[in-house]
Amino acid sequence: MSDVSLTSAKLASSPWPTFLHDAQHTGRSEYKGPEIPKEKWTYKKVNGIGSSATIGYGTVHVGSSDGKTYLFNRIDLAEKKEAVLKWTTNVPAAVSAAVKTSIAVDDGASTYFGADDGNLYAIHPTGLRKWVFETKGPVVSSPVIGTNGVLYVGSDDGMLYAIDDEGSELWHFLTDGPVRSSPAIGSDGTIYVGSDDQYLYAVDINGNEVWKFDSGGALGQRSPVIDGDQIYLSSATSKLYAVGLDGTERWSIDIDGGMESSPALANDGTIYVGSMDNKLHAINPDGTAKWTFGANGSVRFPPVVDRDDTVFFGTDENTLYSVGSDGDEIWRFSVKQGIGSPIAMDFDGSIYIVTSNGWLYAVGDQETIDSERYAAAKARSDYLTEINEADWWVIPLLIFVVLFMVGCVVIWIYTHFFFFWDR
Repeated sequence: MSDVSLTSAKLASSPWPTFLHDAQHTGRSEYKGPEIPKEKWTYKKVNGIGSSATIGYGTVHVGSSDGKTYLFNRIDLAEKKEAVLKWTTNVPAAVSAAVKTSIAVDDGASTYFGADDGNLYAIHPTGLRKWVFETKGPVVSSPVIGTNGVLYVGSDDGMLYAIDDEGSELWHFLTDGPVRSSPAIGSDGTIYVGSDDQYLYAVDINGNEVWKFDSGGALGQRSPVIDGDQIYLSSATSKLYAVGLDGTERWSIDIDGGMESSPALANDGTIYVGSMDNKLHAINPDGTAKWTFGANGSVRFPPVVDRDDTVFFGTDENTLYSVGSDGDEIWRFSVKQGIGSPIAMDFDGSIYIVTSNGWLYAVGDQETIDSERYAAAKARSDYLTEINEADWWVIPLLIFVVLFMVGCVVIWIYTHFFFFWDR
């Protein structure tokens, strides 16, 4: 292990640049979500379930089970009903190279993701490969970028890796099981990560173990969430834990039905987590139950909280929900298949989700979408009106110039071809 020096890459300042929004995995957006949902577009060509969407600078990123990552430009709402695909990147390994991690975006618009071939990939904004870092097992853990520019990612080889922005290993930390959760980073740079050996580990910036906490079961992709001096962790034993920064248990609460995903945090400190018995649970910061909301299907993926503490989540019964901080339903929105990924929220409140059939949905606010489309249509109309009201002589002059040039070409062909041919 070596001391970590500063590197240049930083997490992008875009609306949703990494797994669950930020390096603490709060799942909390600074923007307001849709009040009345309306489909903006659907991209139906992502080949299989992969990762949740993340958002760069004017781009949307998503991985797939066919070993590709997709980058989309934001669309012209007045012109398009489907996302504009800018490029795809192929993982070089064959069938087994599914991209199941969320894609992290840095402040230079480069992207980072893991694949089942055991590699972590860095991609330039142009889609060209920047570097590849090899581990000894599939990479299902979503990478995260620290404020020091270091990338942290787990692997099925049991390691937590620290990698600089040129793809060189700084250190690795060994656990006794696959590391599939995404590392979370505290304010002091401490890295918190779960392992299938059932422990939550705290590791310092030089790769040394600070402490470990026994969660009672394999953690899988359940990632820790940091809120000030507490870490929240959903476990395989159906308990939601609050753990102090010293590694001691603050409290735990049983969640009926069990949890397969991470919780999310509201601005008021409320913790939201979905369960497999078709419920969304709201828990107070002291570990007491606040309310429970019944949905129409299992809640397999983390919820998202907007700036007003409205909660958004999906179920495996083809439904996206919006629920207020009081536990009352605001709306529900149907999609063609079950929700197959965590949610990402854009600056205009648009929600991006991947469904179980591999479709990427963008769901926005009806008033916002309609007003933007109207504004764009009006701008085109004003432009055409301006053209039509231009000085009357412009169009005849253009016609004359075109006819004159055609005549010159005809004369040149006659004089240089037919005249000499006749002689």
